[in-house]
Amino acid sequence: MYTLYGRKGAGSVSVQFLLEEAGVSYKMVWVEDVKAPEFLQVNPNGKVPALQLPGGQIMYESAAMMAFLAEALPAAGMTPKIGTAEHALMLQWLVLLSAGTYESILRYFYSERYGEAVSVKSRASEEIDRLYGVMETELAQKGPYLCGKQISAADVYLTMLASWYEPDMTALGKKFPRILAIYNTVAARPAWKTVQAANAN
Repeated sequence: MYTLYGRKGAGSVSVQFLLEEAGVSYKMVWVEDVKAPEFLQVNPNGKVPALQLPGGQIMYESAAMMAFLAEALPAAGMTPKIGTAEHALMLQWLVLLSAGTYESILRYFYSERYGEAVSVKSRASEEIDRLYGVMETELAQKGPYLCGKQISAADVYLTMLASWYEPDMTALGKKFPRILAIYNTVAARPAWKTVQAANAN
């Protein structure tokens, strides 16, 4: 059984979705304090999510979990065939979403951690829109999904990040309609609704 450590509404959402989508047994552990000694034994970086694999190995970094689970759980249908150009794109987008978009979102919402808050937040917002603009252009040329015709873990990860867009999803759709279309497709899946309900309680 997998054990997923997360916080409600946080970066564990996309990982939880893949576990639900694949229909595997997993335990959800909600972490109240990421700096608590007992959690630091799970992830010494003091961040969620963390994923314990059935054999006991602990994984950090949500994008790595997404890539691993998409391949380890083929029942989810969330990865192109390994070795194909589409699979390469999935890995590319997962890394860009994690290192670029996710990091910019953190700077937007927690700007005080990075320096002068107003300036950091403004630059972060610009970077989020720039990266989404890159994706929107790629989707126009190769879509409807980030890897082409097949939905993948990258689209789920994008959906989670897009759900945090400020000021709201209406604004996202006006600027980036193809990203909103991916969001709507993923959000319509039963697994997404199950995960959202679990994160709302």
